[in-house]
Amino acid sequence: MKPEKQRFVQVVLYCANALVLLWGFLIVGILSVGMEKPTISEIEKRTLAAKPVFSVESFFSGQFSRDFEAYYADTFPCRDALVQTASAFNSLKGVTLGDMRVYETNAADTGAPANGEVAPASSVSADTTAEAKNDAENTSFLPPDDENITGEQIGSSFVYKDMALPIFWENPDAAKRYADCLAKYAERLDGKAKVYNLVIPSSIEFYLPKRYKSVTSPQRKNINSIYELMDDKITTVDAYSEIAAHTSEYLYFRTDHHWTARGAYYAYKAFAKAAGLTPTPLESMELRTLDKPFLGTLYSQTQDSNLAQNPDTLEYFIPSVNAVNYQYLTGSPYSPNKTTVWAEYAVGIYSYSLFLHGDFPLSHIQTENRNGKNILMVKESFGNAFAPFLINNYENIYVVDQRYFQLNLPAFVEQNNIQEVLFINNIFAAQTDIRTHELSRLFTQQFAPAVEAAPAEPEAPAAEAVVQTQAPAVQQPTQTPAEPTPAEQVPVTEAVEHSDKQEDEQPKRKLPPTDSDLAEEKERRRKELQENSSTPVRKRRTTSYTVPSPQEAQKLEEESLN
Repeated sequence: MKPEKQRFVQVVLYCANALVLLWGFLIVGILSVGMEKPTISEIEKRTLAAKPVFSVESFFSGQFSRDFEAYYADTFPCRDALVQTASAFNSLKGVTLGDMRVYETNAADTGAPANGEVAPASSVSADTTAEAKNDAENTSFLPPDDENITGEQIGSSFVYKDMALPIFWENPDAAKRYADCLAKYAERLDGKAKVYNLVIPSSIEFYLPKRYKSVTSPQRKNINSIYELMDDKITTVDAYSEIAAHTSEYLYFRTDHHWTARGAYYAYKAFAKAAGLTPTPLESMELRTLDKPFLGTLYSQTQDSNLAQNPDTLEYFIPSVNAVNYQYLTGSPYSPNKTTVWAEYAVGIYSYSLFLHGDFPLSHIQTENRNGKNILMVKESFGNAFAPFLINNYENIYVVDQRYFQLNLPAFVEQNNIQEVLFINNIFAAQTDIRTHELSRLFTQQFAPAVEAAPAEPEAPAAEAVVQTQAPAVQQPTQTPAEPTPAEQVPVTEAVEHSDKQEDEQPKRKLPPTDSDLAEEKERRRKELQENSSTPVRKRRTTSYTVPSPQEAQKLEEESLN
């Protein structure tokens, strides 16, 4: 090809590339303006940035530009498709060992040590004690293992096949503080209400192959240690054994850190045994399932493509006992809102809110049972799936979220004739100091409602003279009055006489006011007092022609109060 023709072809290609790129930007720009903007990302489980409101102040401060950049990035055309494509590339990161992949996530979400921290060897080894050895031998519920694969712990989220597992690290000191906190409640409620404690194991305990058990702390041993620390007045609930016996069932979500309603049922069954109740068989309740599957919190953390291809379904069980739910919102602990027990409208990232409509400071479930049995359950989000099963056995169920409840908990128990109190927490929450602090706060806190300014009372008509029970505040004159003389500091009656003497001693004495002058002055002062006060004032009677000074008027007002 001749050099001239070759250069011509290159110019044409450059121009074509430029046009394609220009048209691409133009199309994206048009789509950015014309397409409907989403408000929620189903994939990332978060609310997207809203379009900022323009103002001169925000523009010059740079805040408007930053907010608009975040808004545009969150509402970019075909953003979810691009995120899913990025997730496919993200599946290449982490440590991949056969069917296992380990991710680094936020340690605060799971209770695992922060990145760089190393758990004590005693908490990792599965055979340091005889009890741990027994746990290792009793692993018939674990998935099949491949001995050719060796695991490695990095971070706090562990993906095995199509299931994400939050890694657990024990914290004995925090567990001791948790037990001490519940002991205070047991002491305070002794003789008034029976106290139970239920610690929920997490999914990694049951679904991680035993060859990888060194990446997490054993939970049976840990839960037993917590129960050994409990006060003798507290009845502990062994939910672990009941759950372990049914791990072939759908007990924990694959993409979310919560348990399913089926997993919560087996904990309810264990509680019924500890409380001397007869648990209602699962098959005697109506099984329902939400129409749409969902991707949960662990998918949001890992964005793993295997999890995306295996979303969770949400099933729930309706007891034959009718019940109604009353919610109490933050700031309104005495104002109930009537609703249902299950939020059957829940979809997408809010699917777990099906249970009790999510986390509220207080939910009061009233059932048609008439057995006089009242129970209060203190929980975090795991308890939402557990509470509906109590409808089978109790007349009143009070569900307190330890993070948002605003009343004093012991006083609430006493005032509502509650005979049983159940503290139910997942194993991470039972060893997280912030959760224990929340429980401690409920022991002493008192509700202090926000104080709103009282609206001003309407002014009385000018023509009416209403006798008041409290004197209005008198507005001081705009000019600064002279300092009071010693005579003005004596009792009011003497001050008036002394003022008359002073006027007699003046070289140029003013003539006494006429009746017309007095009437005009009295009307002027009455209007002035009425304008400066929100309450009606009365007309004052005067026994002297002398108009009192502002200081004397104030003393007269004080005397009228006395």
